[in-house]
Amino acid sequence: MQNKAPTGVAYTSQNQSVAAFVGADMVAFYHCAFFSIHNTFFDYKGRPYHDNGYIQGSIDSIFGRGRSMFHDCENFAIDDKRVTIHGSITAQTRKNRLDNSGLVFVKGKVYGIGDVYFGRAKGAYSTVVFAKM
Repeated sequence: MQNKAPTGVAYTSQNQSVAAFVGADMVAFYHCAFFSIHNTFFDYKGRPYHDNGYIQGSIDSIFGRGRSMFHDCENFAIDDKRVTIHGSITAQTRKNRLDNSGLVFVKGKVYGIGDVYFGRAKGAYSTVVFAKM
């Protein structure tokens, strides 16, 4: 799935180009690829499962407040020279310690072009785990 929206103003709603929005529980993606520039995969809520997938983006490639599992997936990051922080793979939202949300990456690969962060917190309790990478 690809969103080819034109590049707008970084870190604003004018730049969001979501390739996929998930707002349901227990959705599964097998061998799926998602391409965009900013906010590629919106994990709004639920428990999506990704297996052998591919996600490409620059700023907040995977974001939201859901509870996603990424198994053996590739995350390709491309830095965005328009901003000081050139990008981040994740931007997980978890507002309090009782929220049952987070992103988990097991196995898989993270790589790309330029300088990007693994993630940036969108709340005081944001949770992202990279295991066995």
